[in-house]
Amino acid sequence: MDLGRMTATTRAIIAALVIAVLALGIIVWRQGVAVRKAENEVALNTSRMLREVFLAKGDLRVGQLDGVVIASAVDDGIVFRSTQTTRAPARVNYMLDLSQTRADAFRYDESSRVLSVRIPDVTVEPPAVDMAKAEVQQGGLWISRSAGVNLQKTAASRIAARATERAKDPANLNRARASAREAVVRLVRRPLDAVGYREVQV
Repeated sequence: MDLGRMTATTRAIIAALVIAVLALGIIVWRQGVAVRKAENEVALNTSRMLREVFLAKGDLRVGQLDGVVIASAVDDGIVFRSTQTTRAPARVNYMLDLSQTRADAFRYDESSRVLSVRIPDVTVEPPAVDMAKAEVQQGGLWISRSAGVNLQKTAASRIAARATERAKDPANLNRARASAREAVVRLVRRPLDAVGYREVQV
């Protein structure tokens, strides 16, 4: 009789433990769902806010290429032929137009906690050629004023074209794209960190 009561008591304890474990599991599951829902809502709100930030920021410089470019120019005058070799510093900026970011460019993966941002490609700005610091070597028996102007214009145009060509080299473009991705990650991380979601990857 005592053994029977003991067995019944043991069964009651086991049943109580099972119920407690199930209840705890439900609570933990609900908390997990609530946390994921909250994270998802934060990510969505952050995405909307980030797009507004992107629209307001517009163009973002993500890199630049500096260097000295050499170009030659020839002016075939009526009588005299003139030549010019010019070495001039040139700078090309790589820009990222964040205002072109679409509303569907932001995507949050709840399972992996990754916020992906699809950004437009970088663009190459027209180069800035500093002809004031140019080194010029001219050749010819006599260089008229008009020939000098033509040589200068041709040299500046060719320097700009070569600077642009160098900037569009795949290796330089890839460096600019990597810099653009890093800049966007830094921009996106700030609001995520501010709301405490440092574990969300971008």
